Amino acid sequence: MHKGYQLDLYFNDLNDFFADFLNHVRYCVDRDPYFDETIHPMHHNQGGLFYIFCWSVKKIADVKQGASLNDLWNNHTLILLTFWYLLIQIFFMYHSLLCFCKKCNTNKIILIPLMMSNPMLFSIERANPVIFTAACTIYFITFYDDSDKKKRLIACICLAIAASQKIYPVIFGFLYFEKKQYKEIVISAFFAFVLFFLPFFFFKHGLYNFPRLIDNVRQFSKLENRSFPFLIIKFLCLLSIALSLFQKKLFNRFLCLIFPFLILSTNAGFYTTLYFYPLIVLLFNQQNTERYSINTFDILFFFGYFAYLLMPLQISCYIFGTFKNKNSIIYYSSLRYIFVVIFFYKFVYTIEKQRLDKK
Repeated sequence: MHKGYQLDLYFNDLNDFFADFLNHVRYCVDRDPYFDETIHPMHHNQGGLFYIFCWSVKKIADVKQGASLNDLWNNHTLILLTFWYLLIQIFFMYHSLLCFCKKCNTNKIILIPLMMSNPMLFSIERANPVIFTAACTIYFITFYDDSDKKKRLIACICLAIAASQKIYPVIFGFLYFEKKQYKEIVISAFFAFVLFFLPFFFFKHGLYNFPRLIDNVRQFSKLENRSFPFLIIKFLCLLSIALSLFQKKLFNRFLCLIFPFLILSTNAGFYTTLYFYPLIVLLFNQQNTERYSINTFDILFFFGYFAYLLMPLQISCYIFGTFKNKNSIIYYSSLRYIFVVIFFYKFVYTIEKQRLDKK
């Protein structure tokens, strides 16, 4: 019996509950996650540090070779560990946003809708590690330009952890170029290199896991149903990153850096909306400086944009009934095109402003 649209949003009829974590635990049973044939290897595309964690969970929960997803759901120790894993992730996400709210002088009440938003609930349902990498990225954004050297070092490590597990956060490293923080770039790159390559030696095949990982990612990318030719997408991403270097306002810099997150990924793209949260915090900041100022257009447009993106109610399903519980597809498809339009608006605005400033 169908439980109704709203329950589907949170738990998807329990058909794939915690699958993004439990499946990766299965891949690690024989300490060979990149070559394992449980499900197609193209899905085995996480960083080695995460797989080491999954392997340790497998040892504690005594997961056997060949265990099915149904077997894992009935492994009480594993489910309990998954709950703890999620609680820790949620705590880091909340704390990172809290730190960023303090930096931006934003009312902390904004954390209530953020922590109960559709992307957050969707990631919890799937037990996806993106919550932790997004939290590390927000820590980086908070402390990368801090006056305290220890906090800047923490920012370097957080960016390295995030970038070694998910490639997208490396884009935020371009924030360093504003104040020419070349030392921090080197430190972050060193830690990212170590955290990415060192775990390969823990698994079978050693460094041969690296080309296998690249091949898995390449095969997975073939599933991406892109509406534009990929060459155009890459050009737009490079243009957006370059444009960020000329933005004086923090909101516009983040907007340009987050743009590639939206158009590069498709199948797993809805997870990347967690990286949008710093933009939302900035939108409500109360700093009285030019760097933190938000123009009226951005306030009006992005308030509606993010309200629609984050709402946990399946209003879209009543408009597009054929999608039923796939609300994320509607969000992701429609909002991507809106974001492209806003990107070009920002691009033209920046070029025009640069021209006027020269005069």
